[in-house]
Amino acid sequence: MNFTNNFPLKILIADSDIHICHIVTTKLFHSGYNVLTAANGKEALLLFQTEQPDLVILDLMLPKISGYQVCRKIRNFSTIPIIILTALNDITNRLISLDLGADDYITKPFISNELQARIQVILRRVHKPTYSYSSQIQIGTLKIDFNR
Repeated sequence: MNFTNNFPLKILIADSDIHICHIVTTKLFHSGYNVLTAANGKEALLLFQTEQPDLVILDLMLPKISGYQVCRKIRNFSTIPIIILTALNDITNRLISLDLGADDYITKPFISNELQARIQVILRRVHKPTYSYSSQIQIGTLKIDFNR
């Protein structure tokens, strides 16, 4: 179900909280995603560049390089969807994150089903299937051309 070009979609989770990474990884893996995890901002950027994920789940309070900086650096060369998942619950952090280019903002504690639903909504929009329709239909010797 969560495939593009016959490959599972990749999601990068960047969070220093091992418990959060485990919960989200388990949920997404069972939903058919390929999940990558990073415990700090430096590792997140390296994985982003080498693995080219389809979506990033990013904590703002990462060691080595902050989530803000990771978001800014990703936005310098990519439009990949970014969901902020953080304990920072004030409006200022929400506005800064969205201004930096985040697509969504979820605060901890969170409901894993809601996170999964938001991921699906964003990925459905980004990986919208393209359809090509023929302007002609032929059944036996009967041929209908809709452009004529």
